[in-house]
Order: sequence, then structure tokens, then C-alpha cells
Amino acid sequence: MFGKKRQKKYDASDLPTPACNGDIERVKEMLAAGTGTEAYNNSRTPILWAAYKGHAGIVRLLIEAGADMNAQGTGFAENNALHEAAGEGHADVARVLIEFGMALDVQNYSTETPLIMAAHKGRMEIVRLLVDAGADLNVQDGHGKTALYHATEAGHAEIVDTLLAAGADHSIKTRKGHTALERAKFDKQAEIAGNLSRRHFGWHKRNDNEVSHIFEAHDRQLTEVFNFATRERRVFATNTASQAEAMFISPFRDVPEENLSEAADQLRTLGGNDHTATYRIKTASGIKIGF
Repeated sequence: MFGKKRQKKYDASDLPTPACNGDIERVKEMLAAGTGTEAYNNSRTPILWAAYKGHAGIVRLLIEAGADMNAQGTGFAENNALHEAAGEGHADVARVLIEFGMALDVQNYSTETPLIMAAHKGRMEIVRLLVDAGADLNVQDGHGKTALYHATEAGHAEIVDTLLAAGADHSIKTRKGHTALERAKFDKQAEIAGNLSRRHFGWHKRNDNEVSHIFEAHDRQLTEVFNFATRERRVFATNTASQAEAMFISPFRDVPEENLSEAADQLRTLGGNDHTATYRIKTASGIKIGF
């Protein structure tokens, strides 16, 4: 007589390999055989390997099988699965983890949250996911840097805008006493410095008709000049034929007197003399110019 076919037995230490390699059928087979889900292989559990490699389907399987999605790696990084997804840009994995209620603001060995990692590495889609899920925008790492500061430091202007729009505190200082605006000025990140300045002075809250103008330009280099002696603003546009033209925008009498000196100092760091500051940006059609 033939006996019932025995189900193959696996050791828990076998599971990290197919999880890492994306072998979902082998993972299913091993889970069905009752294989444990928490064994470490090279400092990562199966769910950490799957998150690191971007295997969202396997991450889901492991969570449904009872794997600890909050487990952290051993060794230097101590990342959890959301750190791994954020650092590598695996948005599908991040969605699964958020869906199952993953803790959003855990800090790894380097005191980085997933949002800080995503902001620093320019992972725009993951930044949006974390912001929408309610991640704390103002957590500081061991150097006192927030996600906004990291995005500024790395030059990710779109992420800076997203964090500001979500309510990130731009006034937070690092342990060395620097704000994101000061970092942008130091690095001569003109676009980021301009956006942070608008937030700093509250100019972003003003009506568009008061402080901004739509300047139609196609592949032009724009230079916005602020003359603080006359409170006048002009835009010089150099088109593809290298022909320059000047366009009067508006005075900025609506800028509070107490803020004018500081505004002049900030814009002078981007170019200009004691009376004039220059702010350069490159744009496509339909840019909005203004404080």
C-alpha cells in the first residue's frame, strides 16, 4: 500500500531566500507547510527582504501569515519594512504596509523615519503616501534635521513643496542652529529658497492678483529682479534666440515694512547689490512669478 505523500518540511531559515528572490510560489508552499516567518538571514527577516526587493505580493502573504511587519533588521541600519520600501522607492510595498496599519514614524539606527528617508532620496510617490497616511512631518533625526530639511539639502524642490503644502514646520532648526531656508541659501538652491521664503513671510497666503503674475515663456531663462530702494520688481526673460526683454511686474508695497530688510538680505544672497537682488529660475510656459 502506498502511504499518503508527506509534505516537505522546511526550516524557518530557508524562508528569507525565496522572499528575497521574489519566488512567491515557494513562499506559499513554505507558509502552507507551517514554516516560521521570523528567521534572520544576513540581518533581515523574510518580510524585510521582500520589502527591500520590492515584492509587494510576498509582503502581503507574509503579513497575512502572521509575520511581524514591525520587525527591524539587525546590524547597523535597523530598518523596518517601511524604511526598506521608502529607501528603495517601492511604493507598492509601502501601500501594503500602510494598508495593514504599519507604524509610520519609527526611527532606525540612524534616527531616520521612513518619511525622512524618502524625502532625502527623492522618493516623491512615497512621500505623498506617507503624508496622506498621517506621518509626522516634523520628526527630527539625531542631527535635528526634519524631512523638509533633508529634501532641501538634497535639492528635491517638488518634495519641499509637497511637505510645505502639508504643513511641515519650516522654522525648525538643526542641532547646529540652521533652518531649511538657511540651508537652501547656503547651497544657492534658488527655487527652494524662494518657496521657503514665501512660507517664512506668509506671502503664500496672499491673493494671487496681489503678488503674482502669469508670465508666458517657452524654455526661457528668467531673472526676477527686486529693487528694494524703489520696491519695484521686473522679470528679464532670455529666450532661445538670446534676446532679452524686460517686463514690469508690480511694486511690492504690500510686503510689511518690518520684513522688507530681511527679505532684501535673503534675496541678496542669490545675487545683486545693496539695492537690488536677483532671483534666477528656468521655467516652461505658465510660470507664476511672485512672492
